[in-house]
Amino acid sequence: NWTLGGVIDHGQGVLPEWDRLDDLLAHFEGLDQPEAFAGARRVVEEHPGRYVIGIMNHNFYDRLWKLRGVSNVMTDFYLHPEEVHRLAQGVLDLEIKWVRRYAAAGVHAVGCADDYGYQRSTLFSPATFRTFFKPLFASLCAEAHRLGMDVWLHSCGHLVPILGDLAEAGIDMLHPIQVGCFDEDWVAERFTGKIGFHLGMDVQHLMVEATPQEVARVCRERLVRFANHDGGLAVGAGNAIMPETPLENIRAFHE
Repeated sequence: NWTLGGVIDHGQGVLPEWDRLDDLLAHFEGLDQPEAFAGARRVVEEHPGRYVIGIMNHNFYDRLWKLRGVSNVMTDFYLHPEEVHRLAQGVLDLEIKWVRRYAAAGVHAVGCADDYGYQRSTLFSPATFRTFFKPLFASLCAEAHRLGMDVWLHSCGHLVPILGDLAEAGIDMLHPIQVGCFDEDWVAERFTGKIGFHLGMDVQHLMVEATPQEVARVCRERLVRFANHDGGLAVGAGNAIMPETPLENIRAFHE
C-alpha cells in the first residue's frame, strides 16, 4: 500500500524490512502531487486578509512509525540509525516540497503535528529527539521562514525536556501545552517570547467533568497565566472536544 494515503496516513508498517528502503525513497518522488494544493490557493483567494494555515500533519516521528511500525522504529534508533536518518531525510525532502507548494499558494503558515510525549515523560530520550528529529524541524522551519511563513506544531504530552529544542529549531506556535503535563508557571516564565503558545484548554477532564462555572474560571486563569503584551498567544481546545462533553461546558469554554 504505497499510495500517498497508504504511506502518509494509513500505513502500518509498510516498510517492515530495510531491504526496500531505496525503493520507497524513489517512490517518494511521485508523492508530491502539486495539483493537491489548488484548494489552498482557492481558500487564500476567497478569504482576503485572513490568516491561512496549510495543514501538514504527521511530520517526522509519526511518519516513521507508520512506515516501519512502532516497535520497529523504537529499536531502529539504536540498531539501524543510519537507515533511520536516510528515511527521515527522504520524508523531510518531500515535506520541503510541500512547504514550497503552500508558499506558492499564498498561505501564511504550515501546521504540523507530531506527538513526542506521554503524559509524564517524552516518548524517548531527549538525546534521541536531538539526534533524529530536531535537525529535521530546524530545516523545515528554516525553509518556511525563508518563504515568509510561520510554523505551528501540535504535540501532546510532557515535552518539558525538549521544549527548548523546539524553540531553538524555530517552531513559532506550539499546541496544546497539555494540561497536567507541564509546570505551567515555569513554562510561561521560561518560554514566553521564545515560542508562541497555541493554548489548549483541558478536554480530558475539565470540559467533561467540571461545572460550567469551573470551566469558565479555569480557562480564565490559564489565559491570564500565558497572556503577554508582546503577543504569541492563540487559544483553542487541547484536542478534539469529546462527544460526552456537556453542551453548557462548551458554551462556557467559548465565552
